[in-house]
Amino acid sequence: MTGLYNRAYLEDNRDRINTEQNLPLSVIFADINGLKMTNDIFGHSAGDKLIQETAQILMGACRGDDIVVRVGGDECVILMPNTEREGAKQAISRIKGGFLDAKVEAVRCSVSLGSDTKINGEESFEQIMINAENIMYRDKAMNRGSIDRDIIKTIVETLHIKNPRQREHSIRVKRISKRLVLALGLSAQELDKLERASYLHDK
Repeated sequence: MTGLYNRAYLEDNRDRINTEQNLPLSVIFADINGLKMTNDIFGHSAGDKLIQETAQILMGACRGDDIVVRVGGDECVILMPNTEREGAKQAISRIKGGFLDAKVEAVRCSVSLGSDTKINGEESFEQIMINAENIMYRDKAMNRGSIDRDIIKTIVETLHIKNPRQREHSIRVKRISKRLVLALGLSAQELDKLERASYLHDK
């Protein structure tokens, strides 16, 4: 579906990849954000498009000798032979740039990323993989709130395009809620929460 190598390829070629000739060997872990929500709301065909779009962006950010592997439903690994840490950071920047305008079914595509680099033969390749994956999960955890908000925002915008009257209703309820909060003298934080809740109340 993606044109990427699979986990079996990685396992079968681990020893060929993990060699002195390939050092420094950088590893980038990428996890697709919002795949489950895309599947649940827009269907699995949209989820497949999200995976395919991600695969194209990852491959476009890599060089000829780099290897891109899909290791799970929403996870990919990029193996970069003869690449220092700075080279991996540059690849991550290219990946992020590729996602700036990427959308599937009005959902903005994005990935969480983490990397590590094997410098010498004494380091464990497996541990480098684990380190890169853990950094990716930290990136995902730190940005989870903004990722979820972006997905919800694009879904609401899509619904409002299809039903302009629903958008006007949401705006009216939001205005009423704001006046209520101000009359009660609640905090700015409570105002923000209630405005968002009132805007999304019928979704």
